[in-house]
Amino acid sequence: MKHLKQQLLSAVFVAAALVAASATAPAAEKTRPPALKKPVTLAEKGRPLPTSLSAMSKQAEVSLHAVADLADRRLTVRLTKLPAKEVMKQLAELWTLPRRPAEWRKEKPEAKASPAYQLWQSPEAAEELQRRMDADRERITASLPDLIQLARNGGDEALRGGDRYGQTGNPVMDQALYRPNWQHGMRASMRFLGDLSRPALNGVLHGQTFWAPFKSLSASTQSAMMSDVAGNYRRGSRQPDGSIRYQTKEEARSAFQKDTLGIQLRLKENPATGDSKWMLYLRQRDSPYVQGMPLGDLGLADANSGDGAARSADDPLFKEPLPESLKKALGKVKTWDEFADFQVFLATHTELGVLSDYYYDISPPQPRLLVAAKSMGDLLEKACGPASYRWWSKDKTVFFRQRRWYLKDLKAPPATLELRFQASQKERGYLNLDDLSAAAAMNDAQLDRMARILAMPGLKGLRQYRVLFRWYAALTNREKHLVGRPQGLAIRSTGERAKAELRRPSALRKIMGGLSQDPGKLIISIRQYERESEVITVFDAGVPGGSRSRTRFVQKRRVRAAGSK
Repeated sequence: MKHLKQQLLSAVFVAAALVAASATAPAAEKTRPPALKKPVTLAEKGRPLPTSLSAMSKQAEVSLHAVADLADRRLTVRLTKLPAKEVMKQLAELWTLPRRPAEWRKEKPEAKASPAYQLWQSPEAAEELQRRMDADRERITASLPDLIQLARNGGDEALRGGDRYGQTGNPVMDQALYRPNWQHGMRASMRFLGDLSRPALNGVLHGQTFWAPFKSLSASTQSAMMSDVAGNYRRGSRQPDGSIRYQTKEEARSAFQKDTLGIQLRLKENPATGDSKWMLYLRQRDSPYVQGMPLGDLGLADANSGDGAARSADDPLFKEPLPESLKKALGKVKTWDEFADFQVFLATHTELGVLSDYYYDISPPQPRLLVAAKSMGDLLEKACGPASYRWWSKDKTVFFRQRRWYLKDLKAPPATLELRFQASQKERGYLNLDDLSAAAAMNDAQLDRMARILAMPGLKGLRQYRVLFRWYAALTNREKHLVGRPQGLAIRSTGERAKAELRRPSALRKIMGGLSQDPGKLIISIRQYERESEVITVFDAGVPGGSRSRTRFVQKRRVRAAGSK
């Protein structure tokens, strides 16, 4: 009986405990907000987007990452205690293009893992520059028949083509018909283009230089060239007494008639503004003189397609006056180092959040010019115009997007590579062969910037090994093992993908240097070894029983972080 009472009492206590737990559980759940409602604070300047997403993931207890192209971008952000869902929404808005929206996609998490989301955008967004260039070329091609016909008009009528400047409604024709350009090279160049076959003209429009002896041009084109171009450049030659004698105009015109002329269409960037213009170049083979004539800005066929129309005056910040505290703060600033410093300043001295893409070497506005702004919107216009940024505001957050982001991307090293290389330096103290292969694939501007980011000036020397590293990157894992031995690996023993990297004669010449043996027998060895505080990458190339060439790439080894292997 006593035993039965003890069992009953135990059952009562257990039941009471369960009731108490069920009563307190809802209260505990309410004090802990759902994942996407948790407050998030971000303060980053020029950091890779994955770094900001990692910080968000920890604060919101979710897993956030971006699709490859977006993961290679950088961010400046100042947002304080906003719900994670709102920050995610703002990030998607920042990267959205009119035809290529960015959006968050929920992924199926692993068992007992946090909810996972990917910031997604179509891969076609990365082709925006090519799309714009193709559209512009179509617009230029469609404008050429009218320009060529104007240039073919006889006598004064052709010269008066410049009278139509600014009146055609066609940006290509308006640029071409600007009188100084039209009468001093553009008219003659249009006649030159009119002499070309369709394949040759198509090559010129796609960046190739078409060369033709002056005497092979039509009589009317020769006449236009002699009238508008010949004699503009006079070659100088140093005399025995040290003086320089320049050609007379008649001597220059005579040399022009014996020369070979080239014509080419290509983009030219203005380093000061970051803008790019389509330029028609007229060249002389035997002269350094190049005459460039503008045909319009990049995006002329698609002027309002997402890189930023002028801001509309209905943005609420145009009605918001500058706070006195902001004016005083501006008065104390002499200059900023870069545009992102102005954005951080804005967030620090106002109640506005800031969300912006980030690119290196964007010039900051002058503080003294901003003090005169009539409103917050006017201040942002004055700040963003010279930097080629557009801006818009929403819910106390100011968004910034570089107007020419698709051009800036060409010079910005991928952010994912920056994180990868920094991790390698921290863990190993140097970049291994796979890292160096990825680095060598970047263009010169990207490589130079990465060298500065990593504080590794010697990284710029990789450009001379690009061919070898492209070949190395195309090898299979087994082939990489074999090429890492001193005896090396024969080119003929590699797969088709690797062989394709060396099929160009110029590629083999760069590898073989002064070697004169049969390229088909070439054996290459690429390996690394440590020597005191350095890591040496050795490149050996040669043929069995013949001479060999050897080059080295040297890295200063970094001190590894404590605890790393």
